[in-house]
Amino acid sequence: MESVTIALSVSDMVKTELLERYPWIDWSKVAVLELTKKAIFDKYVKTGKLSKADSEFCDRVDWHPVDWLPLKKEFVEKLKKAAKEPVGKPMSEKLSESSKAKVLQKLDKMLEKSELTEEDCIRLGRELKERVWKRYKKEGW
Repeated sequence: MESVTIALSVSDMVKTELLERYPWIDWSKVAVLELTKKAIFDKYVKTGKLSKADSEFCDRVDWHPVDWLPLKKEFVEKLKKAAKEPVGKPMSEKLSESSKAKVLQKLDKMLEKSELTEEDCIRLGRELKERVWKRYKKEGW
């Protein structure tokens, strides 16, 4: 793969607030990372799919194109409404110490034979994002 050199002009504020403040950061790598994300995002919005290479990149940087999609207005309104509603005490405050211990023991017992790993959880989360995006795209996003 052939590399191309590009030069960027930045404002004095960016130079002072970022480049000089964090001299140990390789800003070229940051730019390449963001440009790569932008290219993948544009392809994903058009096709609704990720190539194997793009998917592997997304896994490496813990990012997915749906992370950049705006929230639907209806969802934002639901969030705003929910934020205004009174919230009860968390379950941890409602239970006595002995009850908490019993709940934790039951959870430990239920999960003792689980083979689910952190990587599995991350993969499942990404698969869920993918399915949600496909559903929204089908609905006319």
